[in-house]
Amino acid sequence: MKNFVKRGLRWSLARAGKKLVAADAIVIPDGHRHLGPEWQIFKEDGVASAHTPAFHQDSEFLAAIDHIWDRQLFVTIENPPTYRLAVAWQLARAAARVDGDLVEFGTFRGGFAYVFLRATDSISSHKRLYLYDSFAGIPEDGLTDRERASGMAGRYTGTSVVFVREALGRHASRVEFRAGFIPTTLDQSGPDRISFMHVDLNGAVATRHALEWAYPRWSLGGICLLDDYLWSGYEDQRQCVESFFSERQRQILGLPTGQGIVLNI
Repeated sequence: MKNFVKRGLRWSLARAGKKLVAADAIVIPDGHRHLGPEWQIFKEDGVASAHTPAFHQDSEFLAAIDHIWDRQLFVTIENPPTYRLAVAWQLARAAARVDGDLVEFGTFRGGFAYVFLRATDSISSHKRLYLYDSFAGIPEDGLTDRERASGMAGRYTGTSVVFVREALGRHASRVEFRAGFIPTTLDQSGPDRISFMHVDLNGAVATRHALEWAYPRWSLGGICLLDDYLWSGYEDQRQCVESFFSERQRQILGLPTGQGIVLNI
């Protein structure tokens, strides 16, 4: 009887958008909340932490987020993915002094691209950023059966080369656009050496093509950031990247944001 009542209460609360928790449970709210002079819990972009993120004191990064917000460079989600962008910001800077240019496979509206350019502007403004994207959404051709079934085809259509170029502002002078579908666009001229690459293609087949092309150009000390490595619904892509890097004795570090990091060391 007790369990029946509890199940009924849980169901009623769920209908009201609430849930039943233990009396001593720590409930993490959306946004920020001060819990006391020493503790502050942040919940954002899939990450909840009692530690104050360093990017909250980085005025340059916060200015980049403001730009991304104002230009609506992530229209498919409610807010810019701040934690993921902060990881990208720090890794792009870490790779700034490694030999080679920057590459992004999957750009959409240019949110991450803007972060890469602004993060490295004062360190290595001579480096180029190569953007490989259809700039017309994800094509059905090349998707796995599971990716098609998840509705991946046709996503991310609200963009164009013109839009991204304008959104990047003065930083666009450092960008090489490679518009079209992978692997065809990989035949166009690209960087001889790659210091940093961001992989966000949302499809296993295109991801494999991109990595096979980029790996021989990847500089020692370079960094590869996988955007949705651990996300639910991207299992085929995860299997693809794990197989690729395992074959080359490279370890993927999975993050709470769902991203993955690979170091060429």
